[in-house]
Amino acid sequence: MDKELIIKRFSKAMQSYDKAAEIQHQIACTMMELLESYTSTSFPNILEVGCGTGYYSKLLAARHSTSTICFNDICEEMCHALQPLLTERTSFLPGDAEAVSFPEQLHLITSCSTFQWFENIASFFDKCSRQLLPNGYFAFSSFGTENMKEIATLTGVSLPYRTKEELITLLTPYYEIIYAHEDKLSLTFPNALQVLYHLKHTGVSAIESKPWTKGALRAFCHAYDTQFKKNEGVVLTYHPLYIIARKK
Repeated sequence: MDKELIIKRFSKAMQSYDKAAEIQHQIACTMMELLESYTSTSFPNILEVGCGTGYYSKLLAARHSTSTICFNDICEEMCHALQPLLTERTSFLPGDAEAVSFPEQLHLITSCSTFQWFENIASFFDKCSRQLLPNGYFAFSSFGTENMKEIATLTGVSLPYRTKEELITLLTPYYEIIYAHEDKLSLTFPNALQVLYHLKHTGVSAIESKPWTKGALRAFCHAYDTQFKKNEGVVLTYHPLYIIARKK
């Protein structure tokens, strides 16, 4: 995982992300609903991992207005997007969540659409369990193996997505699984070029740094428009996974 490329692409997409990240916003709303349904009603100390431009952060801050919340992101520039949320009770922690030191005595660690970028998720699950208080909650969404399958089919390039079952297996030594679910969502675009713009504007093109040649771009767009046509456009698949766990 090229962390420098991830920082570069997501920082560059900071201004366009909120407008383009329709699916991620939908996932954040679902995550908040699940938190309210399957966990405690209040959490004095909260850590959000991978806060990005802060859409999920705003939901957390509004719902848990009396909590102490630490917002973390690998992109230091995201502190500017989080500025309206930063008060005496909230703070921004820049740095790679796999390496940076977390606050201790946490009641909730939560994250939306982030863990697919991690190199050693098993080690990270262990790290989170050590920062959580007994019976503390670990609630997150990530993406499954069919996420953006159209791109993977045509390019052979994909993140190392894990299945829901694989994540549960990695979590089980440290947590009791309270809820686990997967879903399939899709967006429709006029053509393949608009799909690529969508990926650029949401930062998720941070998988490869190799630039497109004109020929490769033309061939990709033709293949995408041919193979994944749906009604008056082409489709892009998202495969969100939702897990809520409690520390043993």
